[in-house]
Amino acid sequence: MNSLSKKDHKIKGNIKFNFEGGDLSSDSGLIVLYKFIDAIDLEELIDDNLDFTIKEVKKFKQRILTASAGYHEDTVLKNLKNDPLLTKLLDREHLFSQATMSRYDNDLDEKDLKNFEQLNLELLKRSYEINEPAKVILDIDSTGIKTFGKQEDQAFNGHYKEVGFHPLMLFDGITGDLIKSELRPGNVYTSNGVCDFLEPVLQWFDENFPNIRLIFRGDSGFAIPKLYRLLEDYDVKYAIRLKANKVLHENSIQVKDLSESHLKINVNKETIIYDHIEYKANSWLKHRNVEIKVERKAGRLDFQKTFIVTNMKKTTKAVINFYAGRGEMENFIKEAKNGFDMKHMSHSNYLTNKNKMAQLVIIYNLNNLMKRLTFPKKERKYTIKTIRNKFFKIASRCTKGAGYFTYKLATSYPYKEIFYEILSNIKAIPAV
Repeated sequence: MNSLSKKDHKIKGNIKFNFEGGDLSSDSGLIVLYKFIDAIDLEELIDDNLDFTIKEVKKFKQRILTASAGYHEDTVLKNLKNDPLLTKLLDREHLFSQATMSRYDNDLDEKDLKNFEQLNLELLKRSYEINEPAKVILDIDSTGIKTFGKQEDQAFNGHYKEVGFHPLMLFDGITGDLIKSELRPGNVYTSNGVCDFLEPVLQWFDENFPNIRLIFRGDSGFAIPKLYRLLEDYDVKYAIRLKANKVLHENSIQVKDLSESHLKINVNKETIIYDHIEYKANSWLKHRNVEIKVERKAGRLDFQKTFIVTNMKKTTKAVINFYAGRGEMENFIKEAKNGFDMKHMSHSNYLTNKNKMAQLVIIYNLNNLMKRLTFPKKERKYTIKTIRNKFFKIASRCTKGAGYFTYKLATSYPYKEIFYEILSNIKAIPAV
């Protein structure tokens, strides 16, 4: 008797299906990612930054391709091992097995972690050499990663109300590039280690791209004097939210006046007032500018008060609006966590998990760079889920003839023109 997986299954009438189609690949659109990887000389960057054997390089590249396709669990390798496209791209008879990839992960050490972080910066450097931006917005935040079972350095986080990790993530608020991420124990405070985390990035920009203007944004969890001084030392503009306190209220005439007269104001009309003060907290060595927004929505009696410490030479309204733009980073975090599985760290060993995240940062950036450097303008807004569905998940059959392997993609594929346009844009990437 056939097992369930071997049976023909009836759909309706005279239509049936099974999984015996033969030598097919369902992820043939990965060709565009592979061509992009080749165009930006990723192989050379890997050789220059990772102390890997040829076999280890292939394992890393397998991780790049499978994770980009959405295969986040190595258990799927049993069924993928003979994929006719992936095996050819990696020049392997079979893909590396789950056990082999598990050993690869567990063998990574502190040196590999540093090398992955450097490779990510070199990858960004390559993109800046292709198209150098005038400015980079350094958007920083922490996030929660829930853990299961016993994992080293997991801890309960009161904010997220769960046991897990509490990593820092630093994005470019304009492009969505993930500049740096670092796994941390679950119970550390938001700003814990932020200066040690950030300073190497500031040094890297200063040494490699001094003409790129850096602007830093952070919420009140990063409102610490040591960070202000670090940013000022590197001449980085910043806008960081302060937690409201009695002294800030008392120093703002507008806040005081509004608090005293709010009962006289028409509650059916929205009220917004801006103010600017020079302020010095007890822990600060000098006065700094604080921009203030007091807002009351129509029909409400309560006021929302925003205090932003800044060294930007802009109007109060401009600073407040600039700070409000950091909300987009929530989408970047969701993309990293949900699209590239950074929401799960599956190993019991903490260093192994840190190396896993470091690799996922690179994989995230490879896809984000390909999207923003080679996709048509309309398609640059796509999430990785949409990219997979529209451009990676294409069926093909592999044929051999006259010394070539030809992958015949589905004739009915609906996005051929965009697919060819992306390939054309990849071909046009200048060599360095």
